[in-house]
Amino acid sequence: YFLSIAIINSEKRFFVFVLLFLLVNFKMSQHGFFSFVGRGFAYTGWGVTGSPGWFRDSGDFGIAMTIFFPLAFAFAFALKDYWGRYKRWLFYFLPITGMVTIVATSSRGAQLGMLAIGIWFLLKSSKGLKAMMGILIVGGALYALLPDRMLQEFETAGDDKTSQDRLDHWEFGMEVIRDKPLLGIGYHNWLDYCNFMNPYGLGTRGNCRLPHNTYIEAAAELGIFGFLIYVWLALSVFFANARTRKNAEQCDNKLIKYLAHGLDGGLVGFLVSTIFFSELFYPNFWVQLALTVALHEVSK
Repeated sequence: YFLSIAIINSEKRFFVFVLLFLLVNFKMSQHGFFSFVGRGFAYTGWGVTGSPGWFRDSGDFGIAMTIFFPLAFAFAFALKDYWGRYKRWLFYFLPITGMVTIVATSSRGAQLGMLAIGIWFLLKSSKGLKAMMGILIVGGALYALLPDRMLQEFETAGDDKTSQDRLDHWEFGMEVIRDKPLLGIGYHNWLDYCNFMNPYGLGTRGNCRLPHNTYIEAAAELGIFGFLIYVWLALSVFFANARTRKNAEQCDNKLIKYLAHGLDGGLVGFLVSTIFFSELFYPNFWVQLALTVALHEVSK
């Protein structure tokens, strides 16, 4: 985070950094896109995965895509007038692959995050009916790509084994928060503490797993103080991006203004998706925070 905000200190550097960020994400999103197309848009339990490490799990990969595609849209819309036809359509293809990949991951959490992004931009848009029609068309196309099995998973949400396993871990997490409210059980201690308190296992699978909820993870491991700091940092992203857009309007900088909107959209998708995933110590949020601060400093 500190290296990013120190190094990305001019519009040119920010442009280069965002371009590289989009291209390395496109390396994964095009793989997810063509994998989904190659299997005839069929459902698979493992979905599609990204690069080894942070993105090997399909759910975590889907969350990364919820951050990627709004920023890619913002980048393309800001610069489309400077490009020829083929370059323009190439950059339009980036966010499209991201959205289709989210469908392909079979991750309900990431798909809900994508829906939240659409609603967010619809509420923020000043285009009115035009924006609504565009979002409805895109949303309808993505809905048509959802396999029947994926739709069935939404219908059984809350009753299937995966949901019950999450609910059991959430219930245990709330007990931990009540028992250790101020400072929590300590950084990265969830699995050790869960196994110690539940020697015979927890959940439908009979073993302790991560809580699959970033907010419960923050409050349980870092206490209420840590949880409030996390929420404050998330809200500060929206406040900073709002100030960035005001600065961009004063100097008539379309790129900075649109990128601030893209960072907002990515954070909305992340915050909704991580209701169902443990992502507190993944790099996604912290990279998003660094980009927000760097862009705000550049706008000043």
